[in-house]
Amino acid sequence: MTMLYPSIESLIPHRGNMCLLDRILDYRSNYIEIAAHVQEHAWYLNRAGEMPSWIALEMMAQAAAAYSGLERWLDGQTDQSSRVGMLLGTRELSLLKPTVAINSELRVIAHQTYRDSAGMGAIQGELWHGDAQIATALLKVYELPADISMDSL
Repeated sequence: MTMLYPSIESLIPHRGNMCLLDRILDYRSNYIEIAAHVQEHAWYLNRAGEMPSWIALEMMAQAAAAYSGLERWLDGQTDQSSRVGMLLGTRELSLLKPTVAINSELRVIAHQTYRDSAGMGAIQGELWHGDAQIATALLKVYELPADISMDSL
């Protein structure tokens, strides 16, 4: 049975052309796979009309946020507006191809490798175009607890 997932924009705060992801392809415990499409007029294209591979870091961070949002959605928390997550940094970023052509169909994978009760986590991210891996990184992330808002910091 195929699961019907919510839209990406219902799970993360990014809107319009800042949302780089299209739809959830697969979800399992500690894992999410998301489709992305390199748009013809995307803001991040270089002068040659290609997506620089360093955009993969933002795609992986958005996939990590979508994973967290989907976990809450599956737990019955449909209001995502109050949750705040942050990309703290990355280690082991490998850009295996310099650019990706427009109209490419991509797969963004986020595999949660660590998460503690305080909201700190580690995500192994990957970007694929077909069978070719474009980028990989270990992301360090933090999500504020539900009872704390950015305004209270």
